[in-house]
Amino acid sequence: MISILGSGVVSAFVAQKLINSRTEKDFKRKKLEELFLAIDKFCVSLSMAHFAWTRVAKGELTYNEALDLIINLDKKEYSGVFQTAQMLTILYFPEMLPAFKKILDIRARLTALQFEFKTIYKEIGPIPEFANKFSIELIAVEQASEQFKNGLAEIAKNI
Repeated sequence: MISILGSGVVSAFVAQKLINSRTEKDFKRKKLEELFLAIDKFCVSLSMAHFAWTRVAKGELTYNEALDLIINLDKKEYSGVFQTAQMLTILYFPEMLPAFKKILDIRARLTALQFEFKTIYKEIGPIPEFANKFSIELIAVEQASEQFKNGLAEIAKNI
């Protein structure tokens, strides 16, 4: 009688542990998917915003036209994606922080490049050399985004 009762308790314990493990894996996978989408949207919005400057540098748009394009990006679509990506990376996938920092470093370079461009543009107008500089950084955004997402795919394999 005691062995039957004991085996029932052990079975219940094992079953609960399996359920908890599955629930934890499902939770982690859901957060991983949220991070994948957030980092993708963040990098797309970063690229879209800075692509306009390549067109200004080539003389295809005025500075104000580029500003209008950037302002009119779908705010609802891209609102909060940076914060979501940052939060999920820090809280659930800290092993991805170096890859996240790489994206932030590129963003900082793009911001500095845009400031430098703006300063010179005010004085002399379009500067075709800057189109190439922006393009190089935009390619870097795409590469860093793919590396980040590939890292997430590796984590997913181990969940």
